[in-house]
Amino acid sequence: MPHWLWILCFWLAIVLIVMFLALPFTVEGRERIKYNKTKYAFALLVWFGIACYIYQDQFHHTNSEPQTEQVTNSIGSKIDKSEAKEEADGAYYVDKDDDNLRYFINNDNKITAIKYVYGANPNNVTDVMNKLSTDIFQDSDLKYTKDKTDSNDFLPEGNSFNVYSPKSKKWYHVSMQRVSNDKDAKVSSFSVWSGKDDNVDDY
Repeated sequence: MPHWLWILCFWLAIVLIVMFLALPFTVEGRERIKYNKTKYAFALLVWFGIACYIYQDQFHHTNSEPQTEQVTNSIGSKIDKSEAKEEADGAYYVDKDDDNLRYFINNDNKITAIKYVYGANPNNVTDVMNKLSTDIFQDSDLKYTKDKTDSNDFLPEGNSFNVYSPKSKKWYHVSMQRVSNDKDAKVSSFSVWSGKDDNVDDY
């Protein structure tokens, strides 16, 4: 039965219950109850039970179910234009909540790559990994290197590395732009796209 029909039945049951409860407050109602006490009590209990059943099944149960996680812009999905704004030249979209987060799309409006630009405030590789976990993939269990190393055991020294998302069950390649050639240099921006690259900092 459609959900709207269940709701209609629920409110019909409530109306009937209210009508039954109102009978003792009228002379005519009291006369009816006087000669039909058993039927009155039975009908009241039946409709009360129906209302409780519908409430439990359609309202309480539905509201107690885990809410599905909100879908956000991710690599491979179609760009949600309500969550991003297009740049004037149409080269990419910018996240509506973070101007540093940019989405690149193909002709089918699917996101092919994501870039994060620190701008005038370069940050370290640890922050890059944190942003991958929170802003890019929204996956707290990201794995690194071809052996799927935990984040605490891996700190890339080069300019690129591979990351695996258990949430999406896919590999991604990350390329960083450091402000100098020093392995400890801060990162000015980084880009992410699908797939693995064998020529990366993978150990």
